[in-house]
Amino acid sequence: MVKASNLRKKTAKELEKDLDDFRKNLAELKFNKVSASHQMKVSKLRTVRKDIARVLTVLNTMKKDEARVKYAKSKYKPLDLRPKRTRALRRALSARQQKLKTLKLRKKLENFPQRKFAVLQ
Repeated sequence: MVKASNLRKKTAKELEKDLDDFRKNLAELKFNKVSASHQMKVSKLRTVRKDIARVLTVLNTMKKDEARVKYAKSKYKPLDLRPKRTRALRRALSARQQKLKTLKLRKKLENFPQRKFAVLQ
């Protein structure tokens, strides 16, 4: 069993090599299970499958982190790097857009300012 913390210390090429080894190992184990030439533990299949999943997970997180760095300052980001939120929040107007006023409203406010009243006693 391989620990994810150990995998994160490796480079992408080393991880690819490990992944290839695990896949070959899995193919051999499946072949041995079918041929039943010699008995082996079926639990080994599960651990190898889980190891493959761990390696793939670490590879994908590394790729995603690289993409985050690459697109950090760009105007447009890939969909999977954007904040998820809800559909309604993603489509809502930004604070700046909400503060904007139409030309007609600006003219109205300029020409007809709010009146000031004095309260007499």
